[in-house]
Amino acid sequence: ERERERERETYPRTMLRSVLATGVAATTASVGLAVGYGVALGGECGGKSFGECGGCREKRAHQTQRSSNASSSSPSSSSSSSSSVQTYDGLAKTFDSEVHFHELCTGIDLLRRRLVGRIGGGDVVEVMCGTGRNVEKYSYSEMKTLTLTDASESMVNETREKIRAAAGKTNGTQIKAERDDATKMKHKSNSFDYAVMTFGLC
Repeated sequence: ERERERERETYPRTMLRSVLATGVAATTASVGLAVGYGVALGGECGGKSFGECGGCREKRAHQTQRSSNASSSSPSSSSSSSSSVQTYDGLAKTFDSEVHFHELCTGIDLLRRRLVGRIGGGDVVEVMCGTGRNVEKYSYSEMKTLTLTDASESMVNETREKIRAAAGKTNGTQIKAERDDATKMKHKSNSFDYAVMTFGLC
């Protein structure tokens, strides 16, 4: 009887601890994701403050002001796109090591595998493929071709390395990586049966 009484008394506290532990774990995972991509995509400071330190923000504000005063002959969208590509060119060599741990902790790695593992047969294109983190996650069971594209040549080179590493595990699927801008692709409409993109808009 005393044992039951004790259980009734401690039950609310046990439940509260479980709820708090779950909340802390979820918060940690979310912060881990933010920091992981913040570090990878951060400014010159290395992204120590979720992507930018005060100096980087100041510099960005100065660049924005300077851009607004620039001649309209240089379209801002083109400049922004070029800047983004240059950023990823510089990150390509270390990108995987920067985000790998955070993707594992937050379940993103598993989500990638589940998504691309559902792709059926035929011809597949993956746009904004980055360093080719999905290459080893495709099933390749009935896939004929896989074309991976990214606007960053350095990212494409990292993808090609992964393609070479996957040789012999792709069930005869023809795989290639090429530089291409997803906003104005060189491939014609209806060239592929499936189009894939994971975190291309981050």
